Amino acid sequence: MTDRFLCRGKRLDGEWVHGHYYIDLISKQHKQHTIQGTRGFWTVDPVTVGQCIGLRDKNGTLIFEGDIVTFGQRKYQIHFEVGSFALLDKDGGMISKIGGHNDYCYSLMPLYDDCCWEDDCAFDLEIIGNIHDNGDLLEST
Repeated sequence: MTDRFLCRGKRLDGEWVHGHYYIDLISKQHKQHTIQGTRGFWTVDPVTVGQCIGLRDKNGTLIFEGDIVTFGQRKYQIHFEVGSFALLDKDGGMISKIGGHNDYCYSLMPLYDDCCWEDDCAFDLEIIGNIHDNGDLLEST
């Protein structure tokens, strides 16, 4: 399974699962959000679904939309919007313009391509939680 198309979501019983995400139209009024992994199919809470950004943190862990990471001395949320992944601070502001598709959302790829940004290196990103399980981590910046 290609990392870039890998998604994760929280099953209705609270366990995280990884795989391909899709929506089943059971009826016009009802949709079932599903992740298909190597061990089966799971119904997931659609609010928790996030795509893998195709990059790993400094510990080799895949980074997903919704993860909370440290970068330098600050904490950020991984966010996807308008075709790019970005780092959002606790107030919803993005870090300094680092390239991307438009003036509103900036890609993380230049951090890896150029390696360093100001005094911090992209390979220093570290996952410390996610907004669904540890949303209060952003507040303690």
